[in-house]
Amino acid sequence: MTSSIGSKGGYELARSPESISFWDVVVAIEGEPRLFECREIRGSGALYRAAAKRPDWSAIDPCEIHKVMLEAETGVRAVLEKYNLEGLSRQVKKKVPREDREKTAQWFSTRISGTER
Repeated sequence: MTSSIGSKGGYELARSPESISFWDVVVAIEGEPRLFECREIRGSGALYRAAAKRPDWSAIDPCEIHKVMLEAETGVRAVLEKYNLEGLSRQVKKKVPREDREKTAQWFSTRISGTER
């Protein structure tokens, strides 16, 4: 996706709509999102604040909360990767009456060509 700033600015697809997933759009606009940022509190929790050393077991693998959140992130990404802009376009065409689709296309065309009134 490429973008331009200004009153006539916007986004332009750099690839075909069928090759652009919803995930691609999210990453292009927002960056790679994270649902959860682990603060690694296992070693600094109330039980171990006074301890001279963090227990060895607390450093093995991500904590269980982190594992669940990583699984959720993977699930969100999988769903967003499953759908693409071509499919979105097809669904909109099924639902929106022809005359409104034509008005919408015309609206976009005038902005692309710079003949906006």
